[in-house]
Amino acid sequence: MTRESYLKALRVTWASNGLCPNCGARPPAPDRKLCSICLETARKVQKGFRKRNPKLFKRQYHALKKAGICTSCGTNPAEVGVQCSSCNLTERQRAVRIKYEVVQKYGGKCACCGESRVAFLSIDHINNDGGAKRKSGEHIAGGGFYKYLRRNEVDPTLQVLCYNCNFGRKVTGVCPHEDNSYFEEALLKGKT
Repeated sequence: MTRESYLKALRVTWASNGLCPNCGARPPAPDRKLCSICLETARKVQKGFRKRNPKLFKRQYHALKKAGICTSCGTNPAEVGVQCSSCNLTERQRAVRIKYEVVQKYGGKCACCGESRVAFLSIDHINNDGGAKRKSGEHIAGGGFYKYLRRNEVDPTLQVLCYNCNFGRKVTGVCPHEDNSYFEEALLKGKT
């Protein structure tokens, strides 16, 4: 028996006994094949590989994309953009967890109305300077912004607002919960 076949059989045995097939020491993380420690190690190894070999990683990514294979797992056909439906769902769920962590870090509820359901919450620039900060490159838009906020210290120029309060502030500079006169005037003028 070769070393490779022995290790393969050992991994199959570990997996059938409900253990991580990589180390055989711990059970797998929820909805994953490997345990949390092996997943973290693999993530660090992959990140280091990407840093040391950016051109190779880019070539592999584009080869998978061109072949219509998921660029995340590299095995399933791409169904949603460049990912398979399973990897796409995993990424969307990860984005929700990151957003939840950031919202909790910044207070966990809307600073104006108290809404606490993460689906309704967003990060607001207190001084209404988000557009200027994105143009200058200080902040980025989208999910990358939440990852940035998770990695860094709490920024005192940011707060949690629900989408209603955030949009109201964008239009008038003040949340409609505090001063709704702008909208009331607009509605009154429309009646004449």
